[in-house]
Amino acid sequence: MKKKIIVLLVVLGLVIIAFVGVRTFFLGSSEVKKQIAIEGKEYLINSESYKPDDILSVEGVYSYKTGTYDVQVKFSDEPEVYYTYRKESDTKFQQVGTTNLEGKHLKKNLIDNK
Repeated sequence: MKKKIIVLLVVLGLVIIAFVGVRTFFLGSSEVKKQIAIEGKEYLINSESYKPDDILSVEGVYSYKTGTYDVQVKFSDEPEVYYTYRKESDTKFQQVGTTNLEGKHLKKNLIDNK
């Protein structure tokens, strides 16, 4: 009876570890997403001269296809448009996508690459 309980606990532990691993693979680390969202907002305010009130939301996102963590931003004056930024270095983010190619906050580098 004792062996059955130990085997059951080991199997249950392995299932939990496998679940967490698969979840992290597809959804990314919640801690990393939180951190990159903070860094992205700081970049927009300190380097791109946006005011905190200009930014409606900032969310860290993970792409399992590319293995990258990006930042999705909504601005107060365009609440229906998402802008995606990718961290290029310790201090710089680059806009890499948007849901509206005529958006008010579209960067020139993104237009040139389309």
